[in-house]
Amino acid sequence: MLATNKTLIELNLRDSHMGSKGAKYISAALRVNRHLEILILINSRLKDEDANRICEALKTNAKLKELNLFFNYIGNEGAKAAAEMLKVNKTLTRLYMKDNDIEDKGADYIIEALRINKTLKNLSLKKNRIEAQKKEELKDAAQDIDLIGEYEKEGNQDRVNERLYCSITTVGSS
Repeated sequence: MLATNKTLIELNLRDSHMGSKGAKYISAALRVNRHLEILILINSRLKDEDANRICEALKTNAKLKELNLFFNYIGNEGAKAAAEMLKVNKTLTRLYMKDNDIEDKGADYIIEALRINKTLKNLSLKKNRIEAQKKEELKDAAQDIDLIGEYEKEGNQDRVNERLYCSITTVGSS
């Protein structure tokens, strides 16, 4: 359905606990779907290999603007996959990876990608295992990006918290 759907613009699968099986279907759909703009996978039990699948699909997806991967089990390899995707993806403007297992090594991958990517506008890596010095390096690399959470620039709001979960938004709906 997601692969061929032309009206769905937001898919919120928060608390779905879909794991690897669900990530496999989502990534396959992202390869061909040209309408979905927001994908929320909060607390979906995703691991590094799942983030890799999804990020591989987003290398060629020219529509998705927001990817929310809060509260999963994504570590350094998942951060690496996200970084590799950010180097080539020109449409994703919001990436939320708060409350995962990303450490300094994973932050290094993201820092490298931020030096290349000129599209990303919001990034959240709050509540990972990133040390204070690496957070400063993230701030430096993200000159034109709003870093949400611990790195938040004054006045930014984490609008993700305003959403209802398990929602589906289609073109023409409110």
